Amino acid sequence: MFEYSDGTKVSIASMGFLRGTVVDRDNDIDETGRMVWPGSRVLGLYLTANPHVVRSKRVLEVGAGCGVSGLIAARFAAKVVLTDRNEEVMDMLNQNIELNSLQDKAEGMVMKWVDDVPALKQKYPPFETIIGSDVIYPEHSHLIPALFETVDAALACEESSLFVISFIPRTAGLKHKVLKHADKFGFACEQVPTEEYTTQAAQEY
Repeated sequence: MFEYSDGTKVSIASMGFLRGTVVDRDNDIDETGRMVWPGSRVLGLYLTANPHVVRSKRVLEVGAGCGVSGLIAARFAAKVVLTDRNEEVMDMLNQNIELNSLQDKAEGMVMKWVDDVPALKQKYPPFETIIGSDVIYPEHSHLIPALFETVDAALACEESSLFVISFIPRTAGLKHKVLKHADKFGFACEQVPTEEYTTQAAQEY
């Protein structure tokens, strides 16, 4: 269980907590969505400190995995849809929604970026805030355009709409590539100082 300074508590079923930034995988089983990654803790801390980002809003989480960030958002939001491409991860995600008694405010959905956007838009109205944590990696940087295409299609066309992403720039060019595609899709970017949240996340692992 995570307990935040404002009293917010989130129970999470996962396969473990990652203290570092690298996962060594020697097999073909994709366990990334079953782990609690550092970026999700940082984003969770940011949301508890800035609840206005999601308060009373329709929120979409992309690459939700265990759902730490989305479940925290659900404490404040009107509705949160937590998505992940992995059907096996969805079982754990739905379990976490039930563990936190958030069935009335949060639900999971299997979604592949770009491909499943039409189904998402058919089921839900545009989202006012979209969040994502640790969904960008150097070895999968070719998926960055798909991420922004998905967000662009699902985000409400309102001045107050936000896409909040937390990730570790594991290579020199990764951050540049993210900013490049953000600009391409017309997003005005603001980098949020995260030292406070990063330090706290490291201390609580």
